Amino acid sequence: MVVVRGAIYYVWKVSIAAELALAVRLLYQGLAGRYPALFSASVVLPIKSLVLLNSYLLRLNQIQIKQLSENLGLLDLVFAVWIVYEVFSCWYSKYTGIGTLGKTLFAVIIAASIAVSVLFWSNEWQALDFVRDFRFYYILHRTMLLTPGLILIGMWLFFRMFPVQNPPNVMRYAVGATFYLLSGGIAELIFTLWGLKYMTEVNLAIVSITTVTFALWALVLNKAGEVVPQEKPRRPERYERTERLNQDLLDLMNRIHGDIRR
Repeated sequence: MVVVRGAIYYVWKVSIAAELALAVRLLYQGLAGRYPALFSASVVLPIKSLVLLNSYLLRLNQIQIKQLSENLGLLDLVFAVWIVYEVFSCWYSKYTGIGTLGKTLFAVIIAASIAVSVLFWSNEWQALDFVRDFRFYYILHRTMLLTPGLILIGMWLFFRMFPVQNPPNVMRYAVGATFYLLSGGIAELIFTLWGLKYMTEVNLAIVSITTVTFALWALVLNKAGEVVPQEKPRRPERYERTERLNQDLLDLMNRIHGDIRR
């Protein structure tokens, strides 16, 4: 157990380096403005980690550390939602109709997921008895990481039916975000269901997932990846279907707005 805890601190420090490396990479490649959510996360999250690491060095009591972790943990939720929103916006930036529908569904699904989490509420509440007043926070944190990850999976399925041509960077960003959020959400689900039994392993998994994801983003995101491939699509009828869907949604929104004005 002591060895695993030592590994957690080591990998945690490596994850901070990976996050900062991504921030430098995005600035150097001129992509910070293109992906503001990802750039902000790569700047703010390592600061959050440094604050938490220092809280252990200052020997704060467990209640103070948990309270600090809860307050700073809200940043994870903000960036999880913002990153998914940014991925979707990049993917369908040229399709206003589909983009509007997707953003509306995104808000609805987030709200619904909080309601669905009630299904696991009793088991999670009991498993988290050892953290007492922090139980609701951990359940909310798990929900707001796992749900965006599942939304990205749904986006992938939708994109298979209604494809669009995007620069490679958007694909790389989406793949990394899916792995980061879904894996992190599953790790936290294990913690909220089984509590102390797997707490150390879950913490190691989370910092490892963060390290791998941000390091890969730092390696694969570059200026050249912003160029959309110019080759002709193999199945152009699928892209035409996307155009038709977008136009149908725009027509529907125009009719709805017209009815509201009347």
